[in-house]
Amino acid sequence: GEVGTRGPGETQLETDRRIIKKKIGVLRNRLAQIEKQAHTQHKSREGSFRIALVGYTNSGKSTMLKRLTGADVLIENRLFSTLDTSTRKWDLDVPFDVLLSDTVGFIRKLPHDLVASFHATLMEAREADLLLHIIDASSLTIEFDIESVNRTLSRIECDEHHTLMIFNKLDQVGDEQLIDLQHLLAEHGDSFAVSAADGTGIEKVIEHILGIAQLREERGEYQLPHSRSDLAARLRTLATVEREEFLDDGIFLEARFESGQKARWEKALREAGLLPPISS
Repeated sequence: GEVGTRGPGETQLETDRRIIKKKIGVLRNRLAQIEKQAHTQHKSREGSFRIALVGYTNSGKSTMLKRLTGADVLIENRLFSTLDTSTRKWDLDVPFDVLLSDTVGFIRKLPHDLVASFHATLMEAREADLLLHIIDASSLTIEFDIESVNRTLSRIECDEHHTLMIFNKLDQVGDEQLIDLQHLLAEHGDSFAVSAADGTGIEKVIEHILGIAQLREERGEYQLPHSRSDLAARLRTLATVEREEFLDDGIFLEARFESGQKARWEKALREAGLLPPISS
């Protein structure tokens, strides 16, 4: 028969339960697909600087993602409108990919089994290098919202992550709320008041994030013999070459690396006999 129609001798309550059970099954299948995709994507994102947007539901995370990356994302004022994580590449001035991910909106008293069900979407937060905790600054329950998110972050083992507190929706904050907002900004280090909707305060956030991302960089200066232009070409695949000069006695290169790549490059130089071995 049609979905939702009552079977022989079935009460309305039994019908409702059957429909809900079917919807739960569909949701679980969708979440299983998302988790499988997340594991596949994780492999392709190794070496990237990963940022996750977290926050209470309807705090403006999707609007923030769109403001920072210019990406077209679903923006709805609805519970769990972001189910599968939206990840976008963010063009920052660093020699590695920066990936910005939106996550499912948190709610107060999020049940333990629901945390488990949304593991795949929350996994972005667990594996992020930096969290942006997006807060609705106009919310009348702002401190409860913050505490709810912090509690959930603790439950998924993210409470030790480097986190920026972004007080969003500044354009909707009334005069009487501004004093409270100033106190919250003073109370929380690494915090900013912004409006993702009109762009107020966003540049300061970007500058701060850029500074954090650049801490991952390592730099080095090298001189290669003219006969090893192959190594110069290899360096370009491992780093951003900021300066290259062809001198009488070789090729001078100045480069900046993403985390871990400098050691890989210098290992290649040692194998080529162009750097002394590391003394034990």
